[in-house]
Amino acid sequence: MSDHLEEENENLDHLFAPGRIAQIDSVIAKVNAGAKTYTVQEVRENLAQNREDWILKTASEGCGHAGSANRAKRDLELERN
Repeated sequence: MSDHLEEENENLDHLFAPGRIAQIDSVIAKVNAGAKTYTVQEVRENLAQNREDWILKTASEGCGHAGSANRAKRDLELERN
């Protein structure tokens, strides 16, 4: 979105609902106060680990999603090799 802006300081508030603006402002304040932030790589690694954990847990439990989980488990094993 910012790639298409002519001015760096253009006010974009009109593009967001008031609740979303409040949420963004809250996150900015927390980051400015020293809250933990994450790199894109850290987020990707965490999502990959959560995906792997879910696949292994679901496949081993044999719940309603087991067929999908078993296929995903096979795909996961292929990705590792």
